[in-house]
Amino acid sequence: MINQKNFDISKTVEELKGASAEGLIAFSNDLEKIKHFLAAIHERAIKETMNGIRNRA
Repeated sequence: MINQKNFDISKTVEELKGASAEGLIAFSNDLEKIKHFLAAIHERAIKETMNGIRNRA
């Protein structure tokens, strides 16, 4: 349901107003996948930063 290349929150909110229960579940599942993806990126960034600090010490 989420187009990651052209995500427009205003358009998405408008589309959700008329979404079916199945559409809302799909949207929620997409958000959950994005949440996990962003958490993994955040964790990787922290590890790389810490490794960089250790290598300089």
